[in-house]
Amino acid sequence: MSGYDYFGARYYFSSFSHWLTVDPLADKYPQISPYAYCAWNPISRIDPDGRRVVGHSADDVETFVQDIGYILKDPKFDGYRGLIRQEGNRIGKISRQDYKTWKAGAELSADEECCVDLLTAIINALQTCTIEYLENDLCAMSIQADEYLSGNSPIFSSVQGILPYYGGAITGGVDIMSAYSVIAKTGESVTNIRAVNSMHEVLGHGYAFIRGFSNGANQVQALRVENLVRRLLELSANDGSTHPHPNGADLNQLPKIK
Repeated sequence: MSGYDYFGARYYFSSFSHWLTVDPLADKYPQISPYAYCAWNPISRIDPDGRRVVGHSADDVETFVQDIGYILKDPKFDGYRGLIRQEGNRIGKISRQDYKTWKAGAELSADEECCVDLLTAIINALQTCTIEYLENDLCAMSIQADEYLSGNSPIFSSVQGILPYYGGAITGGVDIMSAYSVIAKTGESVTNIRAVNSMHEVLGHGYAFIRGFSNGANQVQALRVENLVRRLLELSANDGSTHPHPNGADLNQLPKIK
């Protein structure tokens, strides 16, 4: 008997609240102490054996739904928001008939109509768009996100620790199959920034991946979605100066839905 507690991957000295050995996957998270537990966030994450930091995916979906509600907060969208139902770690399909009925009675601008059409399209898509939120852009993403992005998107050959360089959000995907977005939360005082990032990544890059857009069209789609959301929130447009996109693209056109 060692007198220490064993949790399957490393020993814990309960008298001093210390791990006695480093996390066996510490090299995956260079920005976090190798002796840390759950990336310093034991309230919303678990780490049963030192080999995985698991986010509560239902919480991620709840955050995304909150961002939808923030963008579509006008009372005219009350009926549409009622069609969005969280079912555990996913959003339930929206009935085409219910959506058609609601839309027939709503007075929408071109921007508003495009936004709800795009949201409905991605919610009802056959492919999977996974969303993961981090407390800030220095937190380590889950092993699942790291492996997905590293394995499926060549520009993200090593993704841990790079989120700050991508404005706190990144998305990778497999054309016409799936997409994975990682987005940093930014606090209540700047909820609009998180909401913009959420839609840029999920409705922009994510939708473009599962619909098989070319790389250039993918970049343009994300910027057009972002500027659509910015118009709805009465924010200044993104001119694309810090985001790759083909020269000459009109970033203020409505994004494509196909």
